[in-house]
Amino acid sequence: MNSNQTSVAWTTRDSRQASHDGWDIFDCEGKCELQRDADTDAFADDAAAAAHVKARAALGDPLAQKAVAYLVQCCSEDVALFSLV
Repeated sequence: MNSNQTSVAWTTRDSRQASHDGWDIFDCEGKCELQRDADTDAFADDAAAAAHVKARAALGDPLAQKAVAYLVQCCSEDVALFSLV
């Protein structure tokens, strides 16, 4: 990260808001992963949740945009897997 970039933090509040929408970013063995929230039936699978986040980010949703930025910052494999950027 260069000095012109700001660090993105995924907060507990972000997590609660995302979970309410049926998805979240989880720490899986030290890796950041965008996943559906299995406690809800909002999405059939992680790919559907990621497609939702990608679409919402494209429409300007601040939480979805933050999620994508956080995943990019974490070098998450999900960025390429789900074509988030």
